[in-house]
Amino acid sequence: PRSRRTRERLCFFADGTARILRAGPDDRHEPAAACWKEEDGKITVSPDSAAAGVKTLHARLQSKSRLLVLG
Repeated sequence: PRSRRTRERLCFFADGTARILRAGPDDRHEPAAACWKEEDGKITVSPDSAAAGVKTLHARLQSKSRLLVLG
């Protein structure tokens, strides 16, 4: 059975762009273009205006391998 839970993945690129992958109606990931910036240890991911239903995310690095998304 398909999951009804919203799942998102974040992909960061060195040029400041990002991709937010959200589960679509058939559980395949649908990409939304975004950009990211880091200030004072806090990361902000902002979707492009065309990305309907995707909100700005705030995150913080917890360790070299773990990113905590604050919402």
